[in-house]
Amino acid sequence: MPSNPYHPGANAFAYTKTAFTNETRRMTNAIGHSVIKECRFSEVGLDITNAVDQTSILTLDQSDILNSTILSSGAVYASKSSIQGSRMSAAKILKFSFSYIRKTYLRIQPGTGLDMVQNDVDELYIEGSDNFSHVFNMEGLFTRCRFKGLKVFDGNIISIFYKNQWKEVLIQESIIINTVFNHCLIDNVVFKDCVLTNVTFTMCNFSEGPIVFEGCNFMALRLIGVKKKDFLFINCKGLSTVSYYD
Repeated sequence: MPSNPYHPGANAFAYTKTAFTNETRRMTNAIGHSVIKECRFSEVGLDITNAVDQTSILTLDQSDILNSTILSSGAVYASKSSIQGSRMSAAKILKFSFSYIRKTYLRIQPGTGLDMVQNDVDELYIEGSDNFSHVFNMEGLFTRCRFKGLKVFDGNIISIFYKNQWKEVLIQESIIINTVFNHCLIDNVVFKDCVLTNVTFTMCNFSEGPIVFEGCNFMALRLIGVKKKDFLFINCKGLSTVSYYD
């Protein structure tokens, strides 16, 4: 197979049970739903940034993505796949479900959504931009991950975050339920107009000032092994449900 194939005018494409190694593929004018099923990518670059519009969808189904880069001006869905040491970015939405994710970088473009449900995640680096991501859904366990520069609007979070780093993050008008921040490093993080139900912060560090809650509604917030000065509440409701534990 050629090392740098160029596909002019490809509407959609499909690969099944195929291995690609050390090559770059660029799909131009892509539209519709493309599928990569039961494939293996190793050191591959897949560029779909010249798609017709954001309605194009790329699905990774039961595939292995190793040390590769996938860029799309549409949406990327990954299901039951293994993604390791890779980089991904999409203009519309990045969606992962029931996948194994290690040492991977996700770039959240202006307006990009992020949907992550029931994945096995370790050392994931998610970097945002200056605009809100209007679709933001996180569910499951996230260990040793980094979240930087995210601006979330209308998000839903039901997760356990263990030894994560949160830096320069704004979460606004979102719902956070049954969520634990355990041994996390939290710097310049703001929750604004959010509803937090059964949320726990335990043994977290705040090196650049307190975490800020503005206009939030609490229904059971537990703060364990942290200092009161590291939490700033502004015009919040339900503060009687906030509990501190040494």
